[in-house]
Amino acid sequence: AYGRIEQPTLFLKTMAGQAIMPITNYYNLKTNFQYNDVSTITFDITDKCIVDDELVENPVYNKICGMRHVEMEPFGPFILMNPEKSDDGVIVTKHCTAYSLEYELNFTFINALDENGGYMFYDTTGIASNSSLMHIVLSYIPNWKLGHVDSAVCSRVREFSTSSENI
Repeated sequence: AYGRIEQPTLFLKTMAGQAIMPITNYYNLKTNFQYNDVSTITFDITDKCIVDDELVENPVYNKICGMRHVEMEPFGPFILMNPEKSDDGVIVTKHCTAYSLEYELNFTFINALDENGGYMFYDTTGIASNSSLMHIVLSYIPNWKLGHVDSAVCSRVREFSTSSENI
């Protein structure tokens, strides 16, 4: 309105995606969107807020903790890490950092690959679907789905010489 950018709506959710409540009265929102890397958002929220000219407890403050999702419309969910706190003697502030969902791949390890085994990248026929590389990877990250896989790369086969790597 009036040439200003509207502040996006943030929702606090469980890691399973169940809504807890909207995040209200946040400030200092900063975004760092990356095309081919993990994106981040940061924001601050205080334990008290002003409602009708009165200083009251912020209802979402105590629910803000690590390993929750922050849904930022229209950009999607981010994984909230443990917020840092600062206290000026009157107001306690949580400084929040959240990472795009690709961040969870840093903690997912695949250890079911046979060393020196050859794997088809992606099986579109369903014949070797349990042994294609993408089907194995997706079995470790069930919340992820494949979009389009170009037919030019589906039948490519690669060999691996490792038994445990993060995705």
